[in-house]
Amino acid sequence: MQVSAVSHASPMLAVARTSGVATPVTAQQALDAFNSGAAQSNVVISDTKAHIQDNISALLNMGSKLKTINSSDGAMAFTLTADQYAASSKMLQTVFGKVSGTPNATYAVTGMDIDMPGTAMKAALADKRLSSLSITATAAEVTANYTTLAANAAKIDKVTVVDASPTNSIGMTGQQYLDTSAGLLTKVKDSNDSASAVKVSLSGAKVTNLVAFNGESKITALTVKDTAANIAANLATGTGAALNNAKVATIAQTDGTATIDLSYTAYQNTTVAATLANKVLSNTNVRVTDATAAAAATLVGTNNVDKVT
Repeated sequence: MQVSAVSHASPMLAVARTSGVATPVTAQQALDAFNSGAAQSNVVISDTKAHIQDNISALLNMGSKLKTINSSDGAMAFTLTADQYAASSKMLQTVFGKVSGTPNATYAVTGMDIDMPGTAMKAALADKRLSSLSITATAAEVTANYTTLAANAAKIDKVTVVDASPTNSIGMTGQQYLDTSAGLLTKVKDSNDSASAVKVSLSGAKVTNLVAFNGESKITALTVKDTAANIAANLATGTGAALNNAKVATIAQTDGTATIDLSYTAYQNTTVAATLANKVLSNTNVRVTDATAAAAATLVGTNNVDKVT
């Protein structure tokens, strides 16, 4: 009697060889065949989501032999390391199929270095199956990528700043801080999982936000950029103390050649004078009005005053 060449092979191998069409097998059957060297290409898996989730790492190791993964009882959700995702991202799109509506599988990716080759972070954030992403980065890398991170805050689980310290802050604009302080920034933490330990420095803050900014311990330094009129109004009405705060490094106007107009009375205020001397950039135009003739002679060139009327 002639013996069939496949009569003693694994069920998965026998099926693959008899019909040429892959018949669905369980995750365990697929792995048994793969580990024994008997697995054919174009393997189709149909199993419970629990079995698939428990074996996802091993299944992805099957590489090009794996064609499709289907769950028999609902959408799958599992966790991948950044290295697993980077090695398998294209394969994941193949085995789970094109996303149409609610994904049949989602995954959380952990421990992704923001500087991984091939713009892996941006690719992950664009992945419709990604449920959450945890990232590690330096303060400088978070600064450089803050716009992207803020735009994808809903997908980000945590950003760990590996070199966070009071003197090594994350940089952002004043508006970005306002937009993200209650959202993304609460997920940005140091290596000890503390959000409060991560400090920020702001650029282009508006005068109207200074009192609040100066009072927040998370903000260590800032620069002010606003209209000449807003700067002048706040100097003249007593907010000069906020502009002269130790956190404020520089003050600049946004409207080119416009002048920061101050009365001579306001200019004589010691806080205003200190602000003009220590904070206002030299290319910013300050004009003092209603000065006496005697005072006018000494004002130009002092404390960034370039005009006197």
